[in-house]
Amino acid sequence: MAQQYRRLKSQHPDKILFFRLGDFYEMFYEDAQVAARELEITLTSRETSRGVRVPMAGIPHHAAEGYVARLLERGHKVAICEQMEDPRTARGLVRREVVRVVTPGTFTEPRLLEDKTNCYLAALAEADGAVGFSAADLSTGEFLTAQFAGPAALEEALEELLRLEPKECLVPPALQEEPRLTRALQERLRGCMVTPRQQWDFDPDTAYRALTEHFGTLSLRAYGCEELTAAISASGGLLAYVRETQRSGLGHLSRLVTVHGGEYMYLDATTRRNLELCRRLSDGSREGTLLWLLDHTVTSMGGRMLRQWVEQPLLSLQRIRERHDAVGELVEKASLRSDLRQALAGVRDVERLVGRISLGTATARDLLALRQSLEVLPRLREVLAPAASSRLADLLSQVELEPLGELAAHLAQALVDDPPPTVNEGGMIRPGYSPELDELKRAAQAGKDWIAALEARERERTGIKSLKVGFNRVFGYYLEVTHPNRRLIPPDYTRKQTLANCERFVTPELKEKEQAVLGAEERAVALEYDLFCQLRQRAVSRTAEIQAAARAVAELDALASLAECALRRGYTRPQLDEGTEIELEQGRHPVVEATLPPAAFVPNDCRLNQDDHRVLIITGAGEKAFVAGADISEMNQMKDSEFQEYVDLAHKVYHLIENDPSPCIAAINGYALGGGCELALSCDIRIASDRAKLGFPEVKLGIFPGWGGTQRVTRILGLGKTKELVFTGEMIDAEEALRIGLVEKVVPHDRVMEEARNLALIISKRGPRAVRMAKTAINAGSEMDLQKALLLEKTLVSLCFDSEDRVEGMSAFLQKREPSFSGR
Repeated sequence: MAQQYRRLKSQHPDKILFFRLGDFYEMFYEDAQVAARELEITLTSRETSRGVRVPMAGIPHHAAEGYVARLLERGHKVAICEQMEDPRTARGLVRREVVRVVTPGTFTEPRLLEDKTNCYLAALAEADGAVGFSAADLSTGEFLTAQFAGPAALEEALEELLRLEPKECLVPPALQEEPRLTRALQERLRGCMVTPRQQWDFDPDTAYRALTEHFGTLSLRAYGCEELTAAISASGGLLAYVRETQRSGLGHLSRLVTVHGGEYMYLDATTRRNLELCRRLSDGSREGTLLWLLDHTVTSMGGRMLRQWVEQPLLSLQRIRERHDAVGELVEKASLRSDLRQALAGVRDVERLVGRISLGTATARDLLALRQSLEVLPRLREVLAPAASSRLADLLSQVELEPLGELAAHLAQALVDDPPPTVNEGGMIRPGYSPELDELKRAAQAGKDWIAALEARERERTGIKSLKVGFNRVFGYYLEVTHPNRRLIPPDYTRKQTLANCERFVTPELKEKEQAVLGAEERAVALEYDLFCQLRQRAVSRTAEIQAAARAVAELDALASLAECALRRGYTRPQLDEGTEIELEQGRHPVVEATLPPAAFVPNDCRLNQDDHRVLIITGAGEKAFVAGADISEMNQMKDSEFQEYVDLAHKVYHLIENDPSPCIAAINGYALGGGCELALSCDIRIASDRAKLGFPEVKLGIFPGWGGTQRVTRILGLGKTKELVFTGEMIDAEEALRIGLVEKVVPHDRVMEEARNLALIISKRGPRAVRMAKTAINAGSEMDLQKALLLEKTLVSLCFDSEDRVEGMSAFLQKREPSFSGR
């Protein structure tokens, strides 16, 4: 057995080998020491024939998934080695083989995955001067690819990598030493395991053949990537890795979705992070984000789809209108929305059920959950029948009832209502489904009844009133007699075992019945497993129809969630067109409003166009300022002289070099007017058509003096043709920026804070309009803690009174409260 272990371990030297021994997975040598430390289990040892003790640790096989998950979280991979023969019938050493390799990107246990978050495995590749990207979620069957070309191809691929947040990334040799990739993975995706792969896995011709063979097609035109060599290379490399690790059917990877840049709004990682779409900037939690506000889904599938919608806003006006039509109908028709959500609540996570079924890891309980979910589909069709919107009608047509209804009926006929958690101990198949199985169970039960009656007969025949019939897995059935009754033991009893207080015997008749009972039970268990595998394969054959229905259910749930949120929050449907004018009436920031006390948020109106109401701000925080701070529109109605006056006030804080012809602009990270940088820049851009009036040609750098000694620099490419600011998202330390000459000086933090306090007093003396401007800046600050923003807002309002005593008092108050404004 030691040789067998060493052979299997040599095939997987970088993985912890779970070596199956009976009811346990055992680990030896270094694997045992690592597992004992990481899993906090007992480290034992076993003595070999040469007297050497080998480190050893083990876990129960039925609890393996939880231990595997803990090892994956700590950066390890696990190879699962199973017994390929029945130890009772095997001759010599039981044959064992590695049946599956589990890695962070291929883990599919639904109970240990986040319900509403995908678990992606990603791959990158280079070919023909382009960068290919591919990702797959083995738990759901999602498989996508994209290709990026041009000088910024790698940066765009990395942005997609950061958006999906994969658990594991496959990297070919050409990219393994790429500093931009290494930095992104180390700094932004610390939980992502990097797996180096050989170049031949990403060979374009090999990848093309592997993909066409997998999908059973002659080409990849139907998937939109026929000419995308780099995308094909990445997808083929990913597929090769999945085949190598899973060693089972991958039928649920049934389609490859090619993502094109023009379908969705491009949001880089910095923008998504600062807008707090799905994770809070401070602690990475979900609460307080846009997704947290919108998510009222009742299924895990719907929650995952809604997350994708939030991260990838549509650009197609037609698709947006179709989605709005569906949401609007669900808002207006209360009974339709209520009945739909009630029906959806009965649907389990079908996508992940199909994944486990295809990978061969599903249990009878998984098939039962699939059956129960499929039985809901007719109710969904019935609920949606009166729907008028085109999108709801399309989703209705995607649910094919006939084949799925047939599968559900067959599963209901075959499976018991409460199957066991394992598949190799019987008890899964309903009586009446298989005559052969019923006959074996009847034979086994008849033998058990005979054995149960044997105790009464033997007591009467022998006169031993305490005689008992028992059973264990080692000795089988036996007759137990206490020592005081040994003189009454009949001659046909054969001693089997002697214990402290009794002895155990068998008779020829009992042995014959035991063989009949145990033989029938073993054959029944084996037959049940074969029948279960047939049921599982029957479900696999309907993978395409099940996945189509699951996608339709997920979208219905996401639409119903948006409708529920709109109804609860009092949201109205926007009217969209291809024009350039934007008009908002009673505009509200959804997340800020939700986190404030009732009626505390003041709605604002806003009108923007390219003529007399024009503001051009392109930053993550600027987008918040536009949505939440409608007072920008009032600022646009000022005269140029008023613009310049406000710019001068803002530059009291934001100009690092006041008299330089090309000054740098600073923002106070996390302080009172953190969003004021965008407002000042909007003023600059508004007058940028007459650059002489500003006195400098372009904005070159933005310096962000941080708290606690940390300082970052964001490079600004400059003013484009439309005078828009473009941020690359590149971050470097301020000290490094000074060293390489990007900046001339960095203003000390104390000076910035002093200027900020002075600016607060100046703004307060200018009256309510200036205060509203400052409040807009507060709302624009994406890194601003809400309580701190409210505190400053109250301070500014108080400073608006003409009383000099009040001004001096609040100035002192600001100075005392300075530590409370420490930013995140």
